[in-house]
Amino acid sequence: MEDLAAAIRNGIVLLDCDSQDMDDVLLDVVHQSVQAGRVPRSLQETILKKLRNREALDSTAIGHGVAIPHAYVDSDLESSVVFVRLKHPLDVRAIDGEPARYLFVLIGHAGEVDTHLNMLAAVARAMSDPELRACLKDASSAEEVVDAFERFQNRRSSFGTASIMAEEPELRRPEGFGDGLSDDIRGCWPHIASDLKDGLHPKSAAAVLFLTLFCFAQAVFLGQWTGTLTGQTFGVTEMLTAAALCGTVTSLTAGQSLLIPGAAGPLLLFTALLYRLCQVLQIPFSAVWGWVGLWTAVLTVLLAFSGVSWLSRHVTRFTLDVFTSVMALAFAADTARILLADLGAPSLTDAAALPALTTAAGTFLLAIGLRRFRVSRYLAAPLRMGLSQAGPVVAVLLLTAFSRRAGDGFDVPLISNDVSAKGLQAEWTVLTDVPLWVCLGAAGPGLLAALLVFVLQNLAGRTVRLPNHRLNKRTGYHLDLFVTGVLIGICSLMRLPWMVAAVVPSLCHVHSLATIDDDVVPGGSGRWQIRSVVENRLTGLIVHLLLGVSLIWLPELSRLPAPVFWGLLLYGCVLAVSGTGLADRIRFWLSDPHRLSDETGFGPVPADVIARFTGVQIVCLAGLWILQISPAGVLLPLAVVLLVPVRRLLNAWFLPEHLAILDGDQAARNVSR
Repeated sequence: MEDLAAAIRNGIVLLDCDSQDMDDVLLDVVHQSVQAGRVPRSLQETILKKLRNREALDSTAIGHGVAIPHAYVDSDLESSVVFVRLKHPLDVRAIDGEPARYLFVLIGHAGEVDTHLNMLAAVARAMSDPELRACLKDASSAEEVVDAFERFQNRRSSFGTASIMAEEPELRRPEGFGDGLSDDIRGCWPHIASDLKDGLHPKSAAAVLFLTLFCFAQAVFLGQWTGTLTGQTFGVTEMLTAAALCGTVTSLTAGQSLLIPGAAGPLLLFTALLYRLCQVLQIPFSAVWGWVGLWTAVLTVLLAFSGVSWLSRHVTRFTLDVFTSVMALAFAADTARILLADLGAPSLTDAAALPALTTAAGTFLLAIGLRRFRVSRYLAAPLRMGLSQAGPVVAVLLLTAFSRRAGDGFDVPLISNDVSAKGLQAEWTVLTDVPLWVCLGAAGPGLLAALLVFVLQNLAGRTVRLPNHRLNKRTGYHLDLFVTGVLIGICSLMRLPWMVAAVVPSLCHVHSLATIDDDVVPGGSGRWQIRSVVENRLTGLIVHLLLGVSLIWLPELSRLPAPVFWGLLLYGCVLAVSGTGLADRIRFWLSDPHRLSDETGFGPVPADVIARFTGVQIVCLAGLWILQISPAGVLLPLAVVLLVPVRRLLNAWFLPEHLAILDGDQAARNVSR
C-alpha cells in the first residue's frame, strides 16, 4: 500500500476531467504526461495507441466506479500513475454495472509485470474502501487526493490496541435505570417510516423470496422436531404462528431492523427439559409454560431497563466467530436430524432415499454456484448480478420442478405424515391449573431462561453489527431486549414457543441485502467483502407477514418436497459461516503456501501466529460443540460468555499488533464463495 500512496504522490492528479468518452480521457492523460515530462514526446503516439488497444480488447473496469487503463512499452521508461476523477462518469462495462468515475492510468516498462500486478491489487483494495472513495469524491485539490490515500494507508497500518472492535455508541454504559432503553427509543422509533421506505430497493424482492422460503422451512422443520419433544404441544402451526407474530412486531418496533427472530436451539432444549419435568411431577405443561414464560418476560424486561446490554461491548470477533460457527453447525445438525428422520420413515423406501439426497445436494450446490456467478465471465453484468442475488430462489424453483417430474422417489413431503397441520387456533394458557408453589417456583427456570435470552439476543445483535457488514444506521440493544421480553410474555400466554434473535437467518438477511465487492490479488486468488447493505424494516416485515399467510395454505404447502428445503437450509448455514474471520483463517491454514499470494489479508502477521490463533478458536469451537450435544446443551449461551476471559488470556500469548489484526476490524476480510 505504501507503493500506491507514493505513486499517487509522485504521479499526476487530474480532477473533474470533462471528457465525454474514454478516448478523450486517454488523449488528455497522455498529453498531460508529456507536458509533465513523465512520457517522452517520441513515445506519445505509441503509448496512446497501446492504451486504446487495451480498452478495445476488454474493459479495464474493476467495479465500484474504478477503471485501470494501462500501457507498457519496450523502452527505458519510468513507471508512473495518473489519477483521474471524471466530471461525468463513463459506462465502461464494469462487472457491477457501475459507471467509472475514477481512473488509474498506469504507464511503464514492459518488463515490470510484477510491479504492474501489485499496483492493480493495491488499487483494487484501496478503492473497495467506502471512506476513501468518499474522500476522493469531495477532494478539491491534488493535495487532498494525496492526503486521502495517505490517511487510508495510516488506517491500514496503525493497529491500536485500545479498541479491538469499533465501539458502538449504543453500547455506552447508561447513567441510570431505563436510560439505555429510552435512548434507544428516541434514536430508533422516529426513523421507522424512513426505514420502511428504504426497503423499496431492487435487492429487496430477491431477499424477501429467499428469506420467506428459508424461514418457512426452518419453522416447519423445527416445529416437527419440537412436536416430538413436547408431545405435540408445540408443532408446525405454533412455530409458524410465533415466527409470524414475533417477526412482524420486531420488524416494526425493534432497534436492529435486520435481526430475524427464530426458535434458538438452546431455548428448544430448555422447552424439552421443562416438558419432561412436568411429566415427572405430573403437572400440566401449558400452565407451567405460561408461568415460566411470564417470569422470563418480566426478568428480561428488567434486564432491558437496567441497561446491562452494554456489557456486550467486551465481546470481540474472537467470541463472535466461534459463536456464529457453533450456532450454524447446530442449525445444520438439526436439519440433518430431521433429514435422517424423514429418510428413516417407513413410507420411504431405500430406492427413494438416494434421489431425495440428490435433490437436497442439487439445491445446495446450485444455490452456491449461482451465488458465485456474479464473478463469471458469462452474460451481461446486470444479468449475472440478478442470478447471483436470486440464486437460492432459482435453485428451489428448479429443483422443485425437477422433483415433481422425476416421480415419487424425490417426493418426500415437507410435513411428515404423522404431523397434522392443525390450523391457526387461538389457544390461551390457563394459569390457574397449577398450585401456588408452582407459580412461585417457576421463577427459578424463568431466571435461567431470561439469562439465556439475554445472551442469545445480544450476541446475535453484535454478530449482525460486525464492522465488515458496514452497517450505518443506529441500533438499539436495550430496545431489542425489551421487545423480545414482551413477546415472550405474549407467546407464553398464547401457548406458543418463544422467539429470540436467530444468528443464521439474521446473517442470511444481511447477506441477501448486501452489495459485494470482489477483490483480485496477485496469483489469481480472490476475496470478497461487503460494500454496503440495504438496511430497512420492510423486507423483514413482508417476510413475516407472508409466514402468517402461509398458515392458511399450510395443507397445500405441506406437499412441497422436503429435500429441496434441506438444501436451502444448509445453504443458509454456509452463507452465515462464510462471513466469519474463522472461515477465512481456516482456508489460509489449509492452503498450499506455494499457491498463496503475498497478500493474505492478515497484513504482517506470520503464518505460525495465524495458525496458533485459529487453533485456539477451533479448540473453543470443539468444546462448545461437545457441550451443545450433551444433556447440558441448554447452557451453551452461558458457556459462550466464558470465551470473553479466554480471549483476554490471549494477550499474554500474542503480540498486541497481531491481535488487533486477527481479532479487530481488519479481520473483516473474507474468502471468495
